[in-house]
Amino acid sequence: ELIATCERLGVAWTILRPTIIYDEGRDANITRLSRLIERLGFMPLAGSGSGLRQPVHAEDLAEACIAARANPAAFGNVYALGGGERLRFDAMLARIASASPRRALAVTVPIGLLRAVARGHAGALSRLQVDLLADNGPAARDFGYAPRAFAARDIFPDGIPAS
Repeated sequence: ELIATCERLGVAWTILRPTIIYDEGRDANITRLSRLIERLGFMPLAGSGSGLRQPVHAEDLAEACIAARANPAAFGNVYALGGGERLRFDAMLARIASASPRRALAVTVPIGLLRAVARGHAGALSRLQVDLLADNGPAARDFGYAPRAFAARDIFPDGIPAS
């Protein structure tokens, strides 16, 4: 509907579809995981944690918005945007834990037990073994998208914020 409206009005459009977004304690995903790790003192890992993730920093996403807006090659396109690094979910959790002032070990918890405890989040738990990735190639080609890798210093440079 958005695309049809833009085209009817003669407005250039570009849609950016980011993977998991993080931003120094101001996001709803990585921050929530870090607070859980801090509260529990360990990282609950459902299953193998083998699903690949590509977290994208909010600054990289903002720069992509500006670059896409300024580049007509991006107009009329939908772009999946991921971060500059693909990593397993368990490795992403380890990086989050490394940013915490309190070191945490990974503890594998049977996925069935987590499903029982995390009622209402069964869909999210089942996606932990699935790759959630983006091909940054088209965005790199059309407007120079070049996101950073997922670094602990970019997660929480001053430690985990209070909830």
